[in-house]
Amino acid sequence: LGAPEGGYSAWDVGAAIFLIAADSTRFEICRYITPYNRGFVRKFDITHFLPLFKGEKQVYAEVNTWETVTADPQEQKGWKVTAFLDFYTPNNDLKPFAVETFWSGYFEYGNPEDPMQDKLPEIRSAVPSDASAGKLRIVVTGHGMGPNTDGAGEFMPAERTVVINGVHYSNLLWNTDCYLNPCRPQDGTWKFDRAGWAPGSVVNAWEIDLTDFVQNSKELSLRYIPMDYINENRGDHHPAHHLFEAQLIYYK
Repeated sequence: LGAPEGGYSAWDVGAAIFLIAADSTRFEICRYITPYNRGFVRKFDITHFLPLFKGEKQVYAEVNTWETVTADPQEQKGWKVTAFLDFYTPNNDLKPFAVETFWSGYFEYGNPEDPMQDKLPEIRSAVPSDASAGKLRIVVTGHGMGPNTDGAGEFMPAERTVVINGVHYSNLLWNTDCYLNPCRPQDGTWKFDRAGWAPGSVVNAWEIDLTDFVQNSKELSLRYIPMDYINENRGDHHPAHHLFEAQLIYYK
């Protein structure tokens, strides 16, 4: 992540790299958050997405910015993204062969007139007959802050539950090691704990091993249940949101 001619953008913003499949389905290959006013180099393990990289594909990088667009390139602040793919000999016997994506979007959190739960329908997936293992990846980051109640969604820990074929899995959407992220020091509030991310760092997925379900079921039922929360300070500002992307990967 480098700088254009005018220099780095000052703010921490959401960024990702996407792949577009032949049927126009969009897959988020990796998500990260820019640091305050500096660049970085990061590596992502995307082996689970290997089936998507067959044949000719469209890949694009997206970085949000609050910078004003200028006519003079030498004055334009922002980000310059360069990406490479490195391929290695696999060190295990499992090979990913199918990827499904769902629960994708930027959903307001805490508005009873537009519940986030309504945007997260139950997912049913037929288990391929030749699958021997599986994994669920859920990437969520919380955004928005005061005057939202409790500092949601950026500065509020949020419990969440995933129900897989009736079995409950719980996780806390919260990073407590932002001050240790590899892009330090920075400007701004980079040291503060946040809802699933840190400025200048990779966003890690919540991963759940589905092997037992894959080997013993013909279909998977997946439900995501967010923590109950009402934003009592909804208004004309930056309301609490959770940015979602989930994938189901099957292995042989």
